[in-house]
Amino acid sequence: MDNKNKPYRNITNTNNRQIIITEKDLPLSCPQKNINQVSWDNHPIIYLPIKEQKLIICPYCKTEYIFAETSSII
Repeated sequence: MDNKNKPYRNITNTNNRQIIITEKDLPLSCPQKNINQVSWDNHPIIYLPIKEQKLIICPYCKTEYIFAETSSII
């Protein structure tokens, strides 16, 4: 499978920032103003397809988002 079908999967998380996303947080956009991030306005708002991939890393700020099917792990 070529990389154009999974544009965010090969990006390495270098900032060690992980955020758990649940159904109530969808659609997922980055940056998220409701999360206390110092750099929330450092890149354009993008929408990330977390439900399809379960784990996705923002190509701009390298924040790692993990989709939790239920909120029981939080």
